[in-house]
Amino acid sequence: MTNFRPKAVARKPPASNTPLKPLVAALRAFYGRPEPPAVRDPFEQILWENVAYLASDERRAEAWKRFKAEIGTKPSEVLAASLSKLMAIGRAGIVPANSANKLRESAQTALE
Repeated sequence: MTNFRPKAVARKPPASNTPLKPLVAALRAFYGRPEPPAVRDPFEQILWENVAYLASDERRAEAWKRFKAEIGTKPSEVLAASLSKLMAIGRAGIVPANSANKLRESAQTALE
Protein backbone atom coordinates (compact mmCIF):
# COMPACT_ATOMS: atom_id res chain seq x y z
CA MET A 1 0.00 0.00 0.00
CA THR A 2 1.38 3.40 -0.95
CA ASN A 3 1.12 6.53 1.10
CA PHE A 4 -1.15 8.86 -0.77
CA ARG A 5 -0.91 12.51 0.13
CA PRO A 6 -2.94 15.02 -1.81
CA LYS A 7 -1.13 18.06 -3.09
CA ALA A 8 -1.61 21.22 -1.11
CA VAL A 9 -4.01 23.49 -2.90
CA ALA A 10 -3.42 27.20 -2.66
CA ARG A 11 -6.69 28.90 -1.87
CA LYS A 12 -7.45 32.47 -2.67
CA PRO A 13 -9.91 34.46 -0.63
CA PRO A 14 -13.19 35.00 -2.45
CA ALA A 15 -13.17 38.09 -4.59
CA SER A 16 -15.46 40.84 -3.44
CA ASN A 17 -17.20 42.92 -6.06
CA THR A 18 -18.49 45.35 -3.43
CA PRO A 19 -16.12 48.15 -2.46
CA LEU A 20 -15.79 48.65 1.28
CA LYS A 21 -16.08 52.45 1.33
CA PRO A 22 -19.76 52.58 0.29
CA LEU A 23 -20.63 49.97 2.92
CA VAL A 24 -18.85 51.88 5.67
CA ALA A 25 -20.54 55.09 4.52
CA ALA A 26 -23.96 53.44 4.62
CA LEU A 27 -23.32 52.07 8.12
CA ARG A 28 -22.08 55.47 9.32
CA ALA A 29 -25.14 57.19 7.82
CA PHE A 30 -27.47 54.75 9.59
CA TYR A 31 -25.70 54.39 12.97
CA GLY A 32 -23.62 57.54 13.16
CA ARG A 33 -19.92 57.76 13.85
CA PRO A 34 -18.75 55.17 16.39
CA GLU A 35 -17.59 56.30 19.81
CA PRO A 36 -13.86 55.99 20.47
CA PRO A 37 -12.89 53.02 22.64
CA ALA A 38 -13.03 53.49 26.41
CA VAL A 39 -9.32 52.72 26.65
CA ARG A 40 -6.63 52.97 23.99
CA ASP A 41 -3.61 51.32 25.57
CA PRO A 42 -3.33 47.76 24.16
CA PHE A 43 -2.79 46.08 27.54
CA GLU A 44 -5.57 48.10 29.12
CA GLN A 45 -7.90 47.02 26.30
CA ILE A 46 -7.25 43.40 27.28
CA LEU A 47 -7.97 44.23 30.92
CA TRP A 48 -11.10 46.16 29.91
CA GLU A 49 -12.47 43.17 28.02
CA ASN A 50 -11.79 40.78 30.89
CA VAL A 51 -12.64 42.86 33.94
CA ALA A 52 -16.35 42.02 33.74
CA TYR A 53 -17.24 39.19 31.35
CA LEU A 54 -20.55 39.65 29.50
CA ALA A 55 -21.44 42.78 31.44
CA SER A 56 -23.42 45.68 30.04
CA ASP A 57 -21.43 48.71 28.94
CA GLU A 58 -22.48 50.55 32.09
CA ARG A 59 -21.53 47.73 34.46
CA ARG A 60 -18.21 47.20 32.66
CA ALA A 61 -17.43 50.93 32.94
CA GLU A 62 -18.20 50.84 36.68
CA ALA A 63 -16.05 47.74 37.14
CA TRP A 64 -13.23 49.36 35.14
CA LYS A 65 -13.34 52.50 37.27
CA ARG A 66 -13.18 50.39 40.42
CA PHE A 67 -10.44 48.18 38.96
CA LYS A 68 -8.24 51.18 38.10
CA ALA A 69 -8.74 52.75 41.55
CA GLU A 70 -8.35 49.62 43.67
CA ILE A 71 -5.94 47.45 41.64
CA GLY A 72 -4.23 49.51 38.97
CA THR A 73 -3.52 48.67 35.35
CA LYS A 74 0.15 47.73 35.42
CA PRO A 75 0.84 44.00 35.07
CA SER A 76 2.70 43.97 38.39
CA GLU A 77 -0.29 45.59 40.12
CA VAL A 78 -2.70 43.03 38.69
CA LEU A 79 -0.48 40.16 39.83
CA ALA A 80 -0.12 41.68 43.30
CA ALA A 81 -3.91 41.87 43.76
CA SER A 82 -5.61 39.12 45.71
CA LEU A 83 -7.81 36.68 43.85
CA SER A 84 -10.74 37.63 46.09
CA LYS A 85 -10.32 41.33 45.20
CA LEU A 86 -10.21 40.55 41.48
CA MET A 87 -13.28 38.33 41.81
CA ALA A 88 -15.16 41.01 43.74
CA ILE A 89 -14.68 43.43 40.86
CA GLY A 90 -15.41 40.68 38.31
CA ARG A 91 -18.84 40.13 39.84
CA ALA A 92 -20.04 42.99 37.65
CA GLY A 93 -20.17 40.32 34.94
CA ILE A 94 -20.68 36.57 34.98
CA VAL A 95 -18.18 33.92 36.13
CA PRO A 96 -15.99 36.25 38.22
CA ALA A 97 -13.42 33.51 38.87
CA ASN A 98 -12.76 33.24 35.13
CA SER A 99 -12.41 37.01 34.86
CA ALA A 100 -9.91 37.06 37.73
CA ASN A 101 -7.88 34.25 36.18
CA LYS A 102 -7.87 35.91 32.75
CA LEU A 103 -6.69 39.19 34.29
CA ARG A 104 -3.82 37.40 36.03
CA GLU A 105 -2.88 35.38 32.94
CA SER A 106 -2.87 38.55 30.84
CA ALA A 107 -0.64 40.33 33.35
CA GLN A 108 1.75 37.36 33.50
CA THR A 109 1.94 37.23 29.70
CA ALA A 110 2.61 40.98 29.52
CA LEU A 111 5.48 40.63 31.98
CA GLU A 112 7.00 37.71 30.09
